[in-house]
Amino acid sequence: MYQGTTSVVPKAHRNKRALAPALVGAALVLLFLSPQLRAQSAPTNWNEAARELARQTAEKVGSPSNVSLTVKNASSLPAGDVAEIRHAIESQLSSSGMRIVKPEQSVADLQLTLSQNVQGWLWVAEIRRGNSTEAVLIPVFTRQAPPLPGVSSALTLHKTFLWAQPDATPVLDVAILGGGSNPNALLVLDSSMVSLYHMQSSHWELQQAQPIARSRPWPRDLRGRLMIGHDRKFDAHLPGMRCSGSADSGLTMECHNADDPWPLGANSDNPRAFFGARNFFTGAMNGGIANSGPFFSAASAQQDSREWFFAQTGNALRFSGSAFPGMNGWGSNIVGIKSGCGRNWQLLLTAAGDYTQSDSIQAAEAEGSAIAPVGAPVDFPG
Repeated sequence: MYQGTTSVVPKAHRNKRALAPALVGAALVLLFLSPQLRAQSAPTNWNEAARELARQTAEKVGSPSNVSLTVKNASSLPAGDVAEIRHAIESQLSSSGMRIVKPEQSVADLQLTLSQNVQGWLWVAEIRRGNSTEAVLIPVFTRQAPPLPGVSSALTLHKTFLWAQPDATPVLDVAILGGGSNPNALLVLDSSMVSLYHMQSSHWELQQAQPIARSRPWPRDLRGRLMIGHDRKFDAHLPGMRCSGSADSGLTMECHNADDPWPLGANSDNPRAFFGARNFFTGAMNGGIANSGPFFSAASAQQDSREWFFAQTGNALRFSGSAFPGMNGWGSNIVGIKSGCGRNWQLLLTAAGDYTQSDSIQAAEAEGSAIAPVGAPVDFPG
């Protein structure tokens, strides 16, 4: 079941493996709660959703076109409904001037995951064309939402391409902006500027960029953090520098030298940690959290919790300042996310390794200081 999203932009660290897409782009990681198959009341006519999927596919791929189609069921829909949905999609694609062919004969691959949430069913489609991948979310609301209590579930991570830099400049952070005059906006932080993009004809188009003027060289393995406030106001945290601006009507920004602590969580009232002159936090924090020693990233296992996990050197994970057995073997990136699945709050962690190995993100749940992986990891090239 689709419950929420988070944009994950891992940061590169010295002697620590970071996800390769972070060097040129960002990935959108979707959390699914996949119930065991159980019969539920469902719409008998899927044509409207299939028509919308075909319309958006034709808009992104062009018509006429040859496309391949893969349908994966991650919901409680029975096999008969899945077959009916596939037939409806094939019919609507054909009506839109697209022909279903084998992957090796197609100009684009349409991969559809059938999911559900508390409002109803949800279709998550990935449209892959060459090196480009675009995501389409189609809610299929029902008068009576599928019952959720008592359903045995498993957590699944799903990755969708979000953004790639037009050059080799590393992405430090990205934020999808809601509200304002154009809710389809993307803010991108890199080493030289903050850029504002708007969605135009299914593509991100640069609207405006503001340069980051600095008086001293950046440290090796540069890191950065975007914090989004009300009315599209934002802060960009960089080593020894803080930029504040607004992306409401155009993009404005002012930068100044500062050694302010960085927020650890997504909210400005979360604990803050001081960033050193290199690529890690010093361990000194405010907000009533004890000094944990140097660390690369931190996350709480529960919202507003005062108990935090810290990803430190040597692939070690420290809990509220104390090391516990069995917590080694993780990478240097960790984030907490409220998904509504399982215990309602999960951790996303990168795996340990070096540049010779593939990268991955693993979902996990925490009970006190214990971390239990849930579901399969999502792999990234790197």
